[in-house]
Amino acid sequence: MTSGKDKYSSIFERWQRLAAQSQAGDRQAYESLLQELYPFFQDLFSKKLRGVVDADDVTQESLIAVHRSLASYDTRRSIKPWLYAIARFKIVDHFRRVSRRKEQALPDNLADVTKAEGGANSMEKGETLAHLQEAIGRLPESLREAIQLTKVEGLSYAEASRRVGVAEPALRKRISRAYKSLGDLFSQSLEKDSAEE
Repeated sequence: MTSGKDKYSSIFERWQRLAAQSQAGDRQAYESLLQELYPFFQDLFSKKLRGVVDADDVTQESLIAVHRSLASYDTRRSIKPWLYAIARFKIVDHFRRVSRRKEQALPDNLADVTKAEGGANSMEKGETLAHLQEAIGRLPESLREAIQLTKVEGLSYAEASRRVGVAEPALRKRISRAYKSLGDLFSQSLEKDSAEE
């Protein structure tokens, strides 16, 4: 079985040609490009962010970004870094949006990630949980503690703020900053994957 990286490494040149044809007005090439990019983005986001974000939503946002910026893409350059840049921006955008809302974007219990339905085998789910826990471990102490108390231990904001010794709005601000930082960390992970292909 081939990995996600092997699966797409030979097709970037085709997508580059389809992009050039699309810019020249070839509607069929444009439709083919978007149809072929859908599973690419879906696989990319599912692998890195299963249970953390809705891969379908971020995939759709990425396809919209491809549509909007296709005219400015330089077809003399490889399409791979351009696609990964779009993916990185959409992940960061997602976490920024989440941080502005008063929602809890991460599961209340990170172990719930491993119970998510959707076809991933237990090994993939375990890798996703490990990736998420590793990203949280890279956060600054105050942000990590805010996520740990509310998302891993399941404390309410009021309980967690008392334990940390800060006001609840300050704790919420830490959680908001943690979401932004997680978005940046996942974005860096995608950038690393792009460089390794």
